[in-house]
Amino acid sequence: MNIPFVLYPSEVPQEVTPRQFWLALLAIGITEDAVVAQLAGNEAALITVKKALSVSRHDPLVDAMAAMLGKTQEEVDAVFQLASTL
Repeated sequence: MNIPFVLYPSEVPQEVTPRQFWLALLAIGITEDAVVAQLAGNEAALITVKKALSVSRHDPLVDAMAAMLGKTQEEVDAVFQLASTL
């Protein structure tokens, strides 16, 4: 995973804004279009991804997206830590 060097908070945030989440994904080379393509055909997931008011670290959809993108739980934690700084 290619996360830019930032002093991350020591704890993993439980929730970030969609803006923070998408910017963190973009920082590691994952675009919104790539995520949407992975979720194609799952309308409920697409609505959730596009319309969420917050992104929860322990949302099952976050875990499913991580699995689809080949990311570990530690990498997801790092994304949330990065997101909280943006």
